[in-house]
Amino acid sequence: MGRRFRGQSLRDETIGAIAASLPGADRVFREFGLNFCCEGKLLLAEAAARRALSVEEIEHRLTVCRTVERFSKGTAEQDTGPLIQHIVQRYHRAHRLGFPELARLSRHVEAVHAAHASVPCGLAVTLENAFEALDEHMHDEEQTLFPAMLRRRHGPFVPDLIAVLTHEHLGVGSLLQRLRFMTNAFTPPPDACRSWRLLYSGLAALVDDLQDHVHLENNVLFPRFVAV
Repeated sequence: MGRRFRGQSLRDETIGAIAASLPGADRVFREFGLNFCCEGKLLLAEAAARRALSVEEIEHRLTVCRTVERFSKGTAEQDTGPLIQHIVQRYHRAHRLGFPELARLSRHVEAVHAAHASVPCGLAVTLENAFEALDEHMHDEEQTLFPAMLRRRHGPFVPDLIAVLTHEHLGVGSLLQRLRFMTNAFTPPPDACRSWRLLYSGLAALVDDLQDHVHLENNVLFPRFVAV
């Protein structure tokens, strides 16, 4: 069962643990720009300080989430088998469909609006390179790590592979920052065409999926095996 953090200060808990156990915390962290997926081991106080944010304000927002205990068994509390199946079907499949389509759309926007001052020049190449690395990462999980987890093989090979894959997740954090920078936080210019607006809305959804995906692995699934 997930932790409920009743009667204790949230600032002394890691943001990954909070996001994994407190319904709605992920939305609060997104609002404040806290990277709960790749920087999930940071204490809330540390994460707030890094971005010069008020930890008191964030705690207040999280307290509202904490007082609304309205869900039974969330994704973070699923058994390992269903959780792995959810990750593969919900996120791996979505990335394999989404990245190529957004790269194609980006190439179109970059070509048609090449003279526009706000065109996201190089975005298509960034997406293509990122997907190449991500697809290899997901393949390693599906062919090696996840089957070992399902067979409950807890030899040193599993924690070692988890360490490698967790390190690779840092690249996702860098990618998210770069995409936000290249697209002005996914805000199209006022005169943007329909394709441009569709591209940015798709990228915003992709970023949310990537954050949720890495969060479930780093802060929910992987700790079940690293601790063994």
